[in-house]
Amino acid sequence: MSNPEPKTNTKQGKVLTRKREKKELLDPNLENLRLAAETGKIVYGSREVIDVLKRGNVIAVFLAKNKDNNNIREICRNRNIKVIDINTSLEIGQTIGKPFLVSAVAVLDRGESKI
Repeated sequence: MSNPEPKTNTKQGKVLTRKREKKELLDPNLENLRLAAETGKIVYGSREVIDVLKRGNVIAVFLAKNKDNNNIREICRNRNIKVIDINTSLEIGQTIGKPFLVSAVAVLDRGESKI
């Protein structure tokens, strides 16, 4: 006779795993902003952006359309700095990995982005 295997009191539950897929950004400007944030150097916030614009060495500025950033636009126009409009400050904040609204981002080092 064969001996039956001993029964154990272990529960075999389901383990749910969630794969984190890379979020595809439809807007190439947002993709460039994300790359600049991850591989280059950026400064965010209206006051900080104005400070670095006055010091120089800014490659481009991302501005939210839903915020009044006319003073930043004017400085960029006078210094021939590229301004890229993004729909909302929420999109900018999420793209650079911040849990809050960001109305302005200055790119100091483009990193792997194509700005």
